[in-house]
Amino acid sequence: MKRSLFILSIVIIVLIINGCSNNSVKGIKADYVDIGLGQSLYEGYNKVEQESVQSLVTSYNQLQYIGQTNQQLNYDKAISIIFVYHDKISGTLMIDDK
Repeated sequence: MKRSLFILSIVIIVLIINGCSNNSVKGIKADYVDIGLGQSLYEGYNKVEQESVQSLVTSYNQLQYIGQTNQQLNYDKAISIIFVYHDKISGTLMIDDK
């Protein structure tokens, strides 16, 4: 649980630093988030506080779209956040070590 909170804190900081733009991604909603690290996935349903979920959603909705890259993600070191709204994936965010 401490590991998940640590990962969640890092992601929030990254989202806040990189957010705040008019060129934002399509807005999403989420009831809960699942968090992954490498090949592991941690279910967040009833485990992540709703305030943390809403903070992540707000930060995600403020992300600036700057284009695409052809570099491969390092999935072994990637952190993934899967936003779930009404039992459907509403958004996914993956961050690797690059």
